[in-house]
Amino acid sequence: MTDREFSQFDDPANGLNPFTPLEPAGKPLIGWKLYLRKFLSVVLVFMRIPALLLIVFVDLLLVVHKYFFIIPYLVRKAEINFDNLCSFMFLKCSSFNSFSEEISPKDKEFDFTKFQKKELKFTFKPADLIIANQTCYADWFWIRKQYCPVFTKAVIIEKDNKRKVGFKPLSILEFYSHAFGIVFP
Repeated sequence: MTDREFSQFDDPANGLNPFTPLEPAGKPLIGWKLYLRKFLSVVLVFMRIPALLLIVFVDLLLVVHKYFFIIPYLVRKAEINFDNLCSFMFLKCSSFNSFSEEISPKDKEFDFTKFQKKELKFTFKPADLIIANQTCYADWFWIRKQYCPVFTKAVIIEKDNKRKVGFKPLSILEFYSHAFGIVFP
């Protein structure tokens, strides 16, 4: 079949044909260039691992140092700044450079005109509950960077045929283990 046979499918608005194969962007790498690129990729990955470990170490130190501020208000402000800093560095070092937020049109504060002008922003109050489906460690770090919440997990305790259900705040080590999917019972 030739291109002329598919000309009947041309889009009248812009003249594009959905069945036309796309041209490759550039020449594929072959030979020594391919091996050089693979070698450079491996070197960059191994350079990234110590940087990530250093960020985790700094994060663990800052969790302890925030209590030097003594006053609870200052402790929380220090925690917000430290969490923002460490999460930002971890995301950048992991090459997560951008995220997008969207407000559901079903939200009671949704305003269509502000949404079209991209002026609609998320607003959270201190007691708001964020329910999120974290599928990747980047989700955990992004939520931590943006909102600095207290991460919790549901805990069910059964003792003497009585069941107690509640929420337990995650420590920094539990945060990392849950973010990376290493969850112990």
